[in-house]
Amino acid sequence: MTLYRVLKGDTNVASDTARRVEASILHLGYVPAHQRKSGERGRAGAMFEHRRVAFLIPDHDPAAARTALTGQLLHGIEQVLTRRGIELLFTRLTVERDLPPPFQTPTLDGAIIRSGLFDDWPHENLQGLARVWLMEHRKPGPAGDHVHTDDAEVGRLAAQVVKERGHRRVVVVNEDADHLTYLDRVAALEFHLRDHGVRIDTAQSTGKSVARLAVEIDRVLDADRAPAAFFVPGTTPLFTRLHQMLAQRGMDPASSTVITANYDPDLVDTMSPPPLHIDAQPEDLGRAAAETLIWRLQNPDAPARVLKVMPVLRHPAS
Repeated sequence: MTLYRVLKGDTNVASDTARRVEASILHLGYVPAHQRKSGERGRAGAMFEHRRVAFLIPDHDPAAARTALTGQLLHGIEQVLTRRGIELLFTRLTVERDLPPPFQTPTLDGAIIRSGLFDDWPHENLQGLARVWLMEHRKPGPAGDHVHTDDAEVGRLAAQVVKERGHRRVVVVNEDADHLTYLDRVAALEFHLRDHGVRIDTAQSTGKSVARLAVEIDRVLDADRAPAAFFVPGTTPLFTRLHQMLAQRGMDPASSTVITANYDPDLVDTMSPPPLHIDAQPEDLGRAAAETLIWRLQNPDAPARVLKVMPVLRHPAS
């Protein structure tokens, strides 16, 4: 939309922004569609003409393609690929966990693969295809380039909040104790609080058992009713329940600090009292994955890259 406004000479666009857009237009050799001759493409698009890449969700459940996180990742990927004239296919595994039809033809040039629930799908069939693994948490990861959140920074930001607010106790509410991403975030939190006299309690479950997690939260709260900080390294299935548990014990939820690190900022905005949110910036993850794939198409023989996207601590709106 900003590009469109600059091309139209809209005076509502800030002058600095307009100058940067115009400089990018010159650098990329971009030509608006209505000014192009038949068959002509901008210099940036011509290099990748007729290229086709896929964004693969390694999950056969249709719900996996409808999450807020998937939508944000896809939007970031599209922003980069569309301006390069690259065709993007969005697909997921079949029920049999086989690769979908686009991967059965030689017309696919590359793929961005989202980390999924299943590790036993035939990813070895991707050999020879330019590929970027997005938010992959296996260690060691499969061959290819990798883009993911800097999870150690998530934990450091959470620890920073705990220290700045003077909390002497923090409760980690972890819905999936086997999730490697969450474990990395918790480990970083513990590392940065290690020498600051902060007690760390944990309420966690294995296999995303919400009922078990509720029991664990009850246990931790019953053991100590003093105000505490709460760090939720993943999704927030029990956020409302956590507030109810605090209120039932005569504890004011607003007196505690809740720090979330999920991938759904819209959900965070509906919470009351609002938490502090460590935003992993999913759209930036998608853009980084797309840019990395483009680089790989240009540099097929270069060593594999690992790119970490920095999260941002967002305070609730006043």
